Amino acid sequence: MTIKIVAISDTHCWSLKDILKGEEGDILLITGDVTFKGSLKEMAEFQKLLEEVKDNFDSTAVIYGNHETDLFHNHYGMRAEFVENAGCVYLEN
Repeated sequence: MTIKIVAISDTHCWSLKDILKGEEGDILLITGDVTFKGSLKEMAEFQKLLEEVKDNFDSTAVIYGNHETDLFHNHYGMRAEFVENAGCVYLEN
């Protein structure tokens, strides 16, 4: 059995469709710095970007990075919401 994992990081609000260029696989792993500062506006945009590509993978998981500081400092209770609302898995270290 072969599992294809596609891993990307430091997307900083860039279009995930442009980054992935149609890539498909079993798991998409996005590891950190999905925004510039983690504002609610940026997080809502990230959720939309995630929704555009998640169907190319059996499972998509996201781990936030140090750039999501506003989310962690001011909206900690919402940290999983944007990823889970897109139908993806939120991972936390």
